[in-house]
Parts: sequence; C-alpha cells; structure tokens
Amino acid sequence: MDITECDICHDRDFEDVLNSIHYSSLNPDHEDDEVIEISPLRIVSVVVCTELRDTVLDLGLIYENLKSLEYVDVEDISYQEERPSKKEKKEQKKEKKKTMFYNCMLWKIQVRDGLGDNKLMNVSLKCFPNGKFQYAGFNTIHAIKLIPRIVTSIIRKIDGGMDPCNTKLDEPRIIQINSSFYILKVKGKQIKQIILNDLLLKKEHLSVGGRVISSTFMPEKYPGINVKFKVNETAEIVGKRKKEPAITLLIFSTGSVLINGYNNISEYREAYVMLCKLVHEHRDMLITDNLLN
Repeated sequence: MDITECDICHDRDFEDVLNSIHYSSLNPDHEDDEVIEISPLRIVSVVVCTELRDTVLDLGLIYENLKSLEYVDVEDISYQEERPSKKEKKEQKKEKKKTMFYNCMLWKIQVRDGLGDNKLMNVSLKCFPNGKFQYAGFNTIHAIKLIPRIVTSIIRKIDGGMDPCNTKLDEPRIIQINSSFYILKVKGKQIKQIILNDLLLKKEHLSVGGRVISSTFMPEKYPGINVKFKVNETAEIVGKRKKEPAITLLIFSTGSVLINGYNNISEYREAYVMLCKLVHEHRDMLITDNLLN
C-alpha cells in the first residue's frame, strides 16, 4: 500500500516537532566533530489504537472477504474464532507456532510513505469484534492518520462486515512511540557508561532540579543505562492515571540511544536535549577508545 502521493491526513504540528529534534538546530552553538555527531531523533515504530464505537465486526466474514482481494496476500491475514483446546495449544508449542489472540483477526500490511528503505513499514493490525483496532509498526504520522481510514473503508464495503456500517472512526490514539538516535560518529570510540550514569544522577536528578527519576546501569543484566525521565502532564491527566508515566532512555556504549515508553513527541524532545547537552558538556570524561575495535 503506497501512500506517498496522498496529500491528506498530514499532521503538520507533529511533523514540525519531530523535524525539530536535531541537536544542531536545537543548540546551534554546540560543535560536533570527528568523534561526536548527534543524529536527529528517528521514529522506529509507533503503537496506535482506534475504535468504531458501538459497532460489532463480523471477523469471520471480513476474513473470508479479505482473502479474496487481489492486493491481500492470504499469508498476511489470520483469524481464530474459537479458543484453542489444551491439546491444540500443546501442538502449537511443540511445532513452535506463534499463538495469536483468540477471537481476533490479524492483518499484516506493508505500507510505503516516501522513498527509501526507511519509508517502508511492516504494519501489524489486530481487529476485535467490539470494533477496536490496534496497530503497530508505523513510523510516520501521515500513515498513522491515513491507514486506519483506508482499513475502515475496506471493511465498510464488505456487506454485513460491520453493524452499523456508518459508524465514525475515532481519531487514532498514539499509545507508545519507539525512537532512536546516535551520539558517536565513529566505531572506534565508546561512551563510559559508569561515568555517564553517575552524571545523570548528580546533574539531572529530580533532587537537583532535573527530570531524571532514576538511572541504573547493571551490565551483568543489560548492556545499556536505563534512565527514567519525568513527563510533564496536566493535573487532569495525572489524576486519571494509576501510575506516574515516564519516558525510558536506554543508552549503550556504542553511542546508540533508544527512547520509548510514552506517547508525546514533545516530551521526547526534552529527554533528547537533556542527554545531548550532558554528553557535550562532559565529553572529555565520557568518550574513550573502544578497545574491541
């Protein structure tokens, strides 16, 4: 499914924020060199939910109709109406078959939104009988806004597939953004993680006016520093949550950084700036030769 030329369903505000998350533009006075070259934040995948409220989907009928469409590969859709028996579960486990949600249709859709390999997305869609949809694998806001509308349009054309057939689709809700960026330019260098972990706690912790809730580094269990970064939310939103949300940063010695755990790209920008600024300010004590290369 190629949506490259489709000019509807863009979210310019989101795209502007994402495009601004480049340390060169956020802090023009900094200086990258042959060792440090901080890349822009890149979205790896986004989990999205949407819903056709007060609507019942006939997944069996939808599944059979999708299989007959020329542009749908039969291997890309699956449906299991009944809960598998204990014997079937054992056989699936024995044959190492991937189990799926009972009474749920899974549809894998390949989406292109632009030129290049990084503009090709393998989107996984789960459809439920109560009209709820969960998508995973998006990496552009354009696809997030457009693909659910296209999927709903396809289902509407299936006679008896949804009841009622004129329900309006809820606006897609971003549940989690998975993103990444890089700090180091060359493979011959690495970050001293023990020192960086200490700096995060001493310079950016909540107790000293920062937004780092916690920072841990246990290389015997996981090779990256695990940082929890405080999210700024309104009192109304906080009151509805069972636990306080936080952005997670995973920082590796290679200079690779993963940011995930939340749904607001503006908050990701704050976490990105915090880490980039800290690395630049203490680069002399953080960067060393990688003896493995």
